[in-house]
Formats: sequence, structure tokens, C-alpha cells
Amino acid sequence: MRRREGFTLVEMLVVIIIITIITGATVMLAAAFLRDAGVRQGAMIVVQGVSEAKQKAAATRRVHFLVLSAKEQEGWLEIHEDTNSDGVYQGDQDPRTEDSDKMIVEGRISLPQFVHFERAPACISFQPSGYLTPYNSGGGLDINVQASSFDKIMNDEKPVPVGEIILGYINNVQPYKVCMDLDRAAGKVRRHFFLSVEK
Repeated sequence: MRRREGFTLVEMLVVIIIITIITGATVMLAAAFLRDAGVRQGAMIVVQGVSEAKQKAAATRRVHFLVLSAKEQEGWLEIHEDTNSDGVYQGDQDPRTEDSDKMIVEGRISLPQFVHFERAPACISFQPSGYLTPYNSGGGLDINVQASSFDKIMNDEKPVPVGEIILGYINNVQPYKVCMDLDRAAGKVRRHFFLSVEK
């Protein structure tokens, strides 16, 4: 009796179909993971920026400002030192190119591509004691989202984006957002919540 060598066409087709299914499933899982990675990375950049500004204010015994970009196409943040000790951030000009009494302590830190601040104060002031105060673009105090309200909304069956800082994708290319709640007395991000918003 002669022994068969090699594979039949049917066996090869079955193997190709199995490999195609496994590859497709892997690509779909990787794409789902990468879609939300940008806003998560952006949230970690903001948490790090808040922490660094607080540490610098305490170390130098001077007020520091965390300035947040309001431009949709260019999300970034910068840390400035209040060199004239008046406790007031002077405005929108870029201190690297124009006269200003504010000095950048850290260079501009960009958010990931396509990620921007959907809601954020224009700047956050950090006292040497560690206390933070968010200011809006008009110079007034920014709204304060109460921790209990934030928790209640985020734990709802269908949570909506709320918080002092909200990160999202430009032009809603992805339905993912990160909502952040600031703790003023402790000078830190109290918590942040990842949200998948249905379109």
C-alpha cells in the first residue's frame, strides 16, 4: 500500500481559513486597544504635569502655573514660574518669544496626536503650600465639580462627560473621553474616569 505524501488542497484551504480568522481577530483586538490609548496617555500627562507643578511650587517657595492649551488642533501644557511674585498669570503670549515676567520652567509637553482638552481651565495656579486654583480664560475662578457629584455621575448607568478637565479626540474621531476631578486642597488630580461615549 502506497503512503500519501503532502497535503490535499482542502487541507490547505482549511489551514488558510483558520489563520485568516485568527489574524482578523487579533487585528480587531489590537485596534480596539489602541483606539482608547491616546486619551488614557493624555490623562497621565496631565496628572504628571499637575504633580510636577505642585512639586516645583513647594521646592522654590514660589507660585507656579500649569498652562493648558485651548486650541483644538494642538493640545499641550506648560509649567511657568511666577518670577515677579504677584501670583497672577499674565496671559496668552508665549514667554519664549515675547517679553513676559513669566518664565517657562518646563518646555511644552504635547498631548498625543488627535487628543485635546474638551474642557479645561486656562491655567492652574499652585501655591507653595500645595493648594491649587483653576482659572478660566477670562481670569476668573473656574468651576468646581464636587467630588460627590462627580462620583454619582460617573457611577451612573449611562455616565455623561463631567469634570474640571475633560480630554477627548479632535472632531470626535473616537468616542472615548477621560474626565478628571481636581482636589484643590491637596493640589492634585483626585481621580480620573475613562468613558466610552456612544455616538
